[in-house]
Amino acid sequence: MRTEHSNLTQCYDNVDWTSVSLPTANVDHAYHMRSSLSLPLDAESLRFSAGNTNITHGHFEVSATAPAGSTEAIVDVDAFYDSPEVFDNMTMCRIHDDTWDGRDTWGLSIFVRSFIFRQRQWLTKYSLQGSRGDMRAPPLRLHVHLRLPAASGIPVQLGWLTTFLPNFSHTLHNLTAAAFFELVSLQGSRGPILAEVCLSRYSITYGVLTGGLSTTVCQ
Repeated sequence: MRTEHSNLTQCYDNVDWTSVSLPTANVDHAYHMRSSLSLPLDAESLRFSAGNTNITHGHFEVSATAPAGSTEAIVDVDAFYDSPEVFDNMTMCRIHDDTWDGRDTWGLSIFVRSFIFRQRQWLTKYSLQGSRGDMRAPPLRLHVHLRLPAASGIPVQLGWLTTFLPNFSHTLHNLTAAAFFELVSLQGSRGPILAEVCLSRYSITYGVLTGGLSTTVCQ
């Protein structure tokens, strides 16, 4: 188990990682680590962000699969990578910041420290379009899964859900019966944004939106 120690100013606490065995058929990455944390549902904002995203790619997913009636959301994170050095230079922590847009914000922050010559090697070796035209896996791939409580009657009223996850695709599974958001603001690239959610306002940046966004109160 590895405990993450971060110097990010918004970090609220550390993150524990546990090693997971990969199937022998996996040819994209050699290592797999997993972490899980919780976020309060009464937060005014839930925010997910990643820095130095030339190295970091991944997928952000939201589903209603946490226990019904819970007052917390669960965040499961899977990290896939080829070299321990890549993982050792990643910082991830749970954040709590009451200054972002003047709102009480909880969430997840990810940052990968740069090593100039190594980063150049990574970008050459792992560019999404290789020199021979083949697709290559990035040095670090993350799967971030935000799990809201399962539907149990009236949808849970939530505040803002925001992401700054360049090089991440996004999937918001059918949440219309489980949650109603005041605002959903998603920023990603290199992948589609699939959403089925009820909300008051939304903003999509650098993504191809598919699915449905309803601005009416969910029944």
